[in-house]
Amino acid sequence: MDYTLTEEQAYKLLKPFFDLKFDGAKEGTEVLNGDQWFGLFVDDVMLIGHPVHDNYIWYSNGQIFYTGMLLFSMKGKDFNPLLKKYMDEVYPSLEVNKVW
Repeated sequence: MDYTLTEEQAYKLLKPFFDLKFDGAKEGTEVLNGDQWFGLFVDDVMLIGHPVHDNYIWYSNGQIFYTGMLLFSMKGKDFNPLLKKYMDEVYPSLEVNKVW
């Protein structure tokens, strides 16, 4: 039997997961692979961020969020808008345009 969740239902289920992953996250800049990145970090691990010279697309750390995608058998195209919604609600000052 297949079950379909609406985006709002999926978001409500994933919000505690996001809360857990972003617990203690701090805004900052770090050099990653030779490039300066701005984003949210926990213990020098970037959760989500962008190169400082281009803030249009924010990149999420797949190693951190993969378990959330697996939980609901989601693909990035379905998961990333929910992560953006979380960012808009919890970190509105960051003005996240698009999550990749």
